[in-house]
Amino acid sequence: MGAGQSSVAHVVLDKATFEHGEPVTGCVVFNTHKPVQYHSVTLTVVGKERTHWEERHHTKNGTSTTNYDGKAHSIKGTIPLLSGPGTLNPGGYRLPFAVALPNGLPPSFSLKQGSVKASITCKVKAMVDQVGMLAKDFKASSAFALLPAPPRAPAPLAGKSETVLTACCCCGRGGVAMHVEASADVAAAGDGVPLVARVDNRSSEALSCEASIVRCLRLRAAGLLGDNHYHSEAAVAHKTLRPDGDAVGGGGGSSTGGGRGARDVNCVRAGGSAAFREVLQVEPEAMASLTNAQKRAAAAPATPPAVPEGWRPHEYEVAAFVVDKGGAARRTEPGW
Repeated sequence: MGAGQSSVAHVVLDKATFEHGEPVTGCVVFNTHKPVQYHSVTLTVVGKERTHWEERHHTKNGTSTTNYDGKAHSIKGTIPLLSGPGTLNPGGYRLPFAVALPNGLPPSFSLKQGSVKASITCKVKAMVDQVGMLAKDFKASSAFALLPAPPRAPAPLAGKSETVLTACCCCGRGGVAMHVEASADVAAAGDGVPLVARVDNRSSEALSCEASIVRCLRLRAAGLLGDNHYHSEAAVAHKTLRPDGDAVGGGGGSSTGGGRGARDVNCVRAGGSAAFREVLQVEPEAMASLTNAQKRAAAAPATPPAVPEGWRPHEYEVAAFVVDKGGAARRTEPGW
């Protein structure tokens, strides 16, 4: 139990990573060779969200840096394993638990990009609240990773946009209309995303077309004068689109005429239209920086400490609880 320690608590989880919707299971182990009077023995499930970034500001007096830090709980619920007052006599105690978390919790997350940091971590804490103002409480904790919820069923993706091109701020050069479709609006790292697009170039300029899948990152930090926000984007798939067949020309696909569109097969010439069929390949490591926390927590859980030889073991029934998003806990039957 460690030199100089007569009593010690442990939190031992059945595994280090839990699926979304799966109960978090494990046990609290408490070994003591002297009587311990307690008010209560509690278990707390905590999910913490943290954000941090820096912004540099340039003024006539030089450069200043502002740090933004955000902290919040995705969940925090406390569960009574033993209600006091009571006494834990010398021996080894094992209090198993099963805690059902609410749906919709954000998964474990870890990100570091320069000065930008963000994380979502989950932990189970146990506390033996000793009787006496000067008596030190016994505390222990164990972290776990929460995996994302299974993705919803893919749905077709469609969008359209129309833009008016101008020159010299006021001279119109015509408009461009684009319609884009994809067979699914859900994709994983390493997937190929089939894309169908049509461009109607009603402008006086030849146009080249590119397509990207962009990962958007938005962070928030609460401040005294209001919330502060950070936003960044990074392409995880990118491709220059090449029109099908001779669709680069105007008037039904003719490729005649001057200008860039007549020479570049990747262009949609002025007054022309084009259809595109491509597959955007999402980078295999597109989400690696966001799932590192889950991978790190995938190690085998710790082995429960054994009851010292000659000590009396005390085995309790499984304490099963359901915790809602507000942190309120209610007891239920094991195997719900």
